[in-house]
Amino acid sequence: MLESVLNWIDQNARLVVELQRLLVQIPALGPESGHQGEEEKAQALKIWMAQNGLPPALEINAPDARVASGQRPSLILRTEGQDNSRSLWILSHLDVVDAGDKTAWDTDPFTLHIDEDQDTLRGRGVEDNHQGIVAGLLLAKALTDLNIRPPFSLGLIMAAEEETGSHFGMEYLTKNHAALFQKDDLFIVPDFGAEDGRIIEIAEKGILWLKIIFTGRATHGSLPHKGINSLSAMATFIVKAQELSAVFKTQDSLFDPPVSTFVPTKVENNVASINILPGRDVVHFDCRLLPSVSIDDALAAFQSIGDEVKAQYGVQIDYEIVQRLDPAPITPRDAPVLLKLERALEQEGIKNPVLQGLGGGTMAAFIRKIGHPALVWSMIYDNPHTANERASIRLIQKTTRILARMLLA
Repeated sequence: MLESVLNWIDQNARLVVELQRLLVQIPALGPESGHQGEEEKAQALKIWMAQNGLPPALEINAPDARVASGQRPSLILRTEGQDNSRSLWILSHLDVVDAGDKTAWDTDPFTLHIDEDQDTLRGRGVEDNHQGIVAGLLLAKALTDLNIRPPFSLGLIMAAEEETGSHFGMEYLTKNHAALFQKDDLFIVPDFGAEDGRIIEIAEKGILWLKIIFTGRATHGSLPHKGINSLSAMATFIVKAQELSAVFKTQDSLFDPPVSTFVPTKVENNVASINILPGRDVVHFDCRLLPSVSIDDALAAFQSIGDEVKAQYGVQIDYEIVQRLDPAPITPRDAPVLLKLERALEQEGIKNPVLQGLGGGTMAAFIRKIGHPALVWSMIYDNPHTANERASIRLIQKTTRILARMLLA
């Protein structure tokens, strides 16, 4: 049974290309980027599944009035096992990030390009996260075509809106449809990894995206004594925020970097002319916090810095939480899903895997928070969000082989 599935996977590279071509040409971008979300991509995948004999997918829609359809769809596909009280879940996401500066691309980011080596695929989303979608569907089609019922069922989730926080995707599913998941289910998120397959993510930092608004009083640039310079206050705040690394100095070697980070990133436009002293400035911080660090403590530390800046400059400072994801439990070393993955890797000749934590957030955190150990693993180049994003047919097939071993061995 296993060998026939592995052979089928090896012989169906064409399906990898076919699916990637379909997915790349439908950029699922959210309303934050001025687009309409995942609806078109989800419907195209449902058509592909029906045409390829797969079971009907369940569509779960999270309401979102910002998009024309009014909903953000996530797709759930289940194939029957001999024991349907347990499933191996493969979690991927439908959305992608914007292509960015298209002049940095060698090809059209939304048209699949195959390199001369006939293995490397290029296009926005081919890795993040089409390779995860394709690996799951490839395994489901192998089981369907070969009429194989594995020892337990295979479940695929192709979720909405992972790139901007998962509020309409995995967070919505775990809060409103947690009954989908059973006590002994196994969870793999193919959204991070390494080309050699040795990196397994078992933990994630907490995430705090913080918007800080400085309100002063605008005036002419030649009359600074009549205004309150919000830009000067913001600049001082940013410099003082560097002290947070010394306040939260705990280290954890599971992560790289092994510390909590507090990074100023986005600054919003303020004035239109050089001769205007600004009265409003906005900066955003991207904070990645070790599991031992409380997000509430980090917020209090930011506000303490703000109190100093307010006293120095006389500005008003307001705080808005753009995203908050408190740290989830770490997947334990003896979790059945980890033991199964390590055994499958060894059977494919991949030895001595490395367990590590991740600074970026994935859908695994939401699964861990409802009490299920989850892993983030795949065989990829690890080049998400870059120009000329690339994936490998060979690595997608190898990833699928290992998932098949977890299900069937």
